[in-house]
Amino acid sequence: MRNWATLLFHTLGVAIVTYVSFRLDLSGIFEANRFPNGLFLFGIALLLFGTLTIGFATRKYILSVSSNQEERRKLQTSFIVCTIATVWIIVSFFA
Repeated sequence: MRNWATLLFHTLGVAIVTYVSFRLDLSGIFEANRFPNGLFLFGIALLLFGTLTIGFATRKYILSVSSNQEERRKLQTSFIVCTIATVWIIVSFFA
C-alpha cells in the first residue's frame, strides 16, 4: 500500500510540475512583447529543478525501500512507466 501511495504522489507531482511549467513557458512565448521574459525563464527553471527534485526523491525512496534488487527493479519500472504516461498526457493537452 505504501508503494502505491508513493507512486500516486510521484505521478501527481510530475503532472503538476510539467503542466505549470509548460503553461508558463507558452504564456511567456506567446503573450509577451519580448522574448525571453520572466515567465518563460521561470517556467524553464521550474521544469528543470522540479523534475530534478522529484527524480532525486524518487531515487532515494527506491534505494531505501528494499535491498532486494528485483523489488527495486519493479519499483523503478513502475515509476518510469507512470512518469512517461503522465508527461505524454500533459503534453497532449497542449498539442
